[in-house]
Amino acid sequence: MDGTEVTRGRVLSLEPIQSTALALACAQALVRASADRDTELNEAISHGWDIAEAQRSAPTESDRIARRPDIDEDAVAATFYALRAVDGSAEDAWWAVSRFVDAAFEQAEYPNTAPQFRPLVEDSAVPDVRLRMHQLEAWLRAAESSMTVSELIEQLERK
Repeated sequence: MDGTEVTRGRVLSLEPIQSTALALACAQALVRASADRDTELNEAISHGWDIAEAQRSAPTESDRIARRPDIDEDAVAATFYALRAVDGSAEDAWWAVSRFVDAAFEQAEYPNTAPQFRPLVEDSAVPDVRLRMHQLEAWLRAAESSMTVSELIEQLERK
């Protein structure tokens, strides 16, 4: 099994509230890192945190986000999947995490003379990639810990 499959297995083995919190943290990080810090996405994520913290079912804004023309951008897609995770989809939690991982590896710059694709281990050594993957690992460990739901949400929402 490669690292992606291991990470996917870890995400899918979490309790729904834990995977939701992880998905929201990934989406929030991508939105915060984006150049325009999209207000609509920030508000949707904030609403998602409120629903998750209350541990109740409520409509999210995932349908509205899905209609955006930039839905394939990592921050937008991660937000969409995170909101679907709030609705109870563990698979969508994984997809939000996956978009975070994709965005991390997009930080690996290729010089003009480099081959189109390098070995994954080389891209993984890029400082920005390592930083994001380290952050994901910390979030996963928090989600897998014995923290209460409130503690987990507080820790991940602050990041």
